Amino acid sequence: MNERRTALLSYIYKLSEEKKEKDKGIDISYFIEHYTMTSILTIAFGDICSFEPEDPTLHKAFNLTERASKALSPGDQVREFFPILQMLWPAEKTRYFQLRDDIVQFYETLLNQFRAQKSTQDCFVKEIMKENELNDLQIIYFVALFVGAGSDTTASTIEWAISYLANHPEVQDLAYNEIKEEVGLDRLPQSYDGTIKLKETKKDVLIMSFINRVQFTFCSVYNT
Repeated sequence: MNERRTALLSYIYKLSEEKKEKDKGIDISYFIEHYTMTSILTIAFGDICSFEPEDPTLHKAFNLTERASKALSPGDQVREFFPILQMLWPAEKTRYFQLRDDIVQFYETLLNQFRAQKSTQDCFVKEIMKENELNDLQIIYFVALFVGAGSDTTASTIEWAISYLANHPEVQDLAYNEIKEEVGLDRLPQSYDGTIKLKETKKDVLIMSFINRVQFTFCSVYNT
């Protein structure tokens, strides 16, 4: 995970330096979405899913997630709550069947690749298979739900967090100074750094307020 994060930040920094010479900005949404999708897939299947940004498998995962989100959107689901609308607005059942088949084929391929490994690292699928309670199709649907739910929300939260930091430089400075003081500037923050006890209670309040605001904004925009 740390290697992928380092690669992401290094790539964004290099690209920003190149664009700075031309006095242009960069759109980091693409790289954030790549990072989160690759991370979620790796949590599910291990290192066999350490994809590069242009990898066709990664693009297929994005495509399936977008199609599934659209199929579960309020516009499509309203017919389930008001069946009379199906007479005026028939459901495209073939589209749903095709989506189901594509999801099964995609995650079945990854599941077979996972099984074909001589040694497997700890991951979500490995833990599920240890229980030996689900068949392959159930595992596929379970993982597809896990990936779909985890990638989009994580990417959106990161994007909104960056947006808020860019628009509130005083918060950005506070976060930078805290990282500088508690972690240092010779390495990236690690997961265990989250256990550092903050010196001032007001920092806890500020951070929680910031996180809640980001999540509330994302939910409000997403549900609009």
